[in-house]
Amino acid sequence: MGGNIYRELGLRHGQTYKLHDVLLSAARDVDRPIFYSIAVIIAGYLPIYALTGPAGLLFRPMAKQWPSR
Repeated sequence: MGGNIYRELGLRHGQTYKLHDVLLSAARDVDRPIFYSIAVIIAGYLPIYALTGPAGLLFRPMAKQWPSR
C-alpha cells in the first residue's frame, strides 16, 4: 500500500492534487489483492485450529504464535 501511494504521488509530481484523492486512488488499486492475500493466509491457518490429538498439540502453538509477531 505504501509503495502504491508513493507511485501515485510520483505520477502527480508538479500538479495540484488533494492528498485525500491520492490516498483513495492508491487504496482502490490494491484493495482486492490485499483482501485476497489476507483471506488466503486465514484459510491456511484455520485448519490448524481444527486439528485434534497429537497433531493439534504439535501445530496449534505455531498457529497461535505466528500472527502475534
